[in-house]
This record gives sequence, C-alpha cells and structure tokens, in this order.
Amino acid sequence: MKLFGKRIDAYFYMYRRIVEYLHLLKDKNNKIQEFEKELYQQLISIFWGSNGSEPNLCVENEETLKQIGLRGHIDKITEIKDIETLYLYFVLCKLTFQASLIGNENSPLK
Repeated sequence: MKLFGKRIDAYFYMYRRIVEYLHLLKDKNNKIQEFEKELYQQLISIFWGSNGSEPNLCVENEETLKQIGLRGHIDKITEIKDIETLYLYFVLCKLTFQASLIGNENSPLK
C-alpha cells in the first residue's frame, strides 16, 4: 500500500492502457470495473489516512498525463451519496489539479 500511494499515476496509466486494449478487442466481458473499484478504494484509503496529503502525482510529462485522463474519472461521479464518494471526488480533484499545473507554463501558481 505504501508504494501504491507513491506511484498512483502508474496505476492510472495501466488502467487507461487496459481500457484502450479492451476497446480494441471489443471485449464486453472484461473485468476492468473490478480494477477500477479497487483503484478507487485504495485512493480513498490513502487520501483519508494521510489527511489529504497523499497521493500525489510523480509524472511530469504532459503527454502522459493527457493519456491518463484524470478528468474522465471525475466525470463518472454524477452524484455524491456517501462519504466515500466525497473522498473519491476530493482526491480526483486534487490529482486533476496537480496534472493541470504540470506543463501549464502560464499557471499563476508556478
């Protein structure tokens, strides 16, 4: 679990590549939802356990961050019904914000 939080971007990258691969195969009986659910549970656990200080992105390559597509994960949250969904929303917002700062030369925060 310790390493998971340190390289969360790698897990999002793997997730994205698996989704792309399954799309190419037109595989409708995939188990990517299980991976996604576990990824989200780990995110919530790390975020809650660290009081929001973790996880953080390590990737500094703008193209890789675009491929990961963190904003797409936020778009999946259409309703916040419980505290876990709220934490998931917060952690995804945090990671998306970090990604938006990388490669944005005009950011006022740099």
